[in-house]
Amino acid sequence: MGDNRSRIIGNDAKKALRSFEDDFLSLHELVDQIILKVVTDTSHPNGVIERSDDVFSLESGKQIRRVCPRGYSSLRNYLQKAESKRCLYFSHFSARKLPKERICLDLEQQVVQAEHLMCTSEIQRYKDIAAFLICQEHNKEDVQMVTIARTPQALDAWCTNTFYAHTMKELAPWYYEKVRIHMGRLEQGLRSNVFTVLRTTFLDYSDFAQTHQSHRVVRQWAAEGVDNTVTLSL
Repeated sequence: MGDNRSRIIGNDAKKALRSFEDDFLSLHELVDQIILKVVTDTSHPNGVIERSDDVFSLESGKQIRRVCPRGYSSLRNYLQKAESKRCLYFSHFSARKLPKERICLDLEQQVVQAEHLMCTSEIQRYKDIAAFLICQEHNKEDVQMVTIARTPQALDAWCTNTFYAHTMKELAPWYYEKVRIHMGRLEQGLRSNVFTVLRTTFLDYSDFAQTHQSHRVVRQWAAEGVDNTVTLSL
């Protein structure tokens, strides 16, 4: 599977990214769930939250697993420092599953196990990953995963590690129909309404069962006249 790469500049880039505005609204909603737990949850004495992994549902029917590998208290301490306004780095994975009749029970169990390992043993190896969320939409067909990192190096390491690469190669083509992965910066940290988008990877597995071929396109988003990325404000 070779990459089809292109660089889209200026207004063309902004216009193209606007067509994925729902992705960034969803990213914003999921990041809000980190803030709500870390900053406003005072159910524990003194507002200290020891657990770093929980599962909950929103009124919309979305089910979310939220993981802070260094604990909620650690992330709260980070947010209370002046550096909390510095940018963070994100990866937003958005996928549509294949029809149910094309997904066997064994594959479903393998994916559930892979997601569990990502949320437990795997993520603990990356000290600068601040948070990781998996969101199952109410229709049970759409899946999102959001990774928030303190450094671009940590995000790149997480998104290219052996376990992640194996999962994307061996499981994803048989489980997902289409995937989009946006990578970039939250310019104002977790409270940011401003997203600087570096690149988007598109994966199409819709005919993989017949051809054993997937289609991969990488779009680099650049500002006009400078070697920079496109910034969107919601």
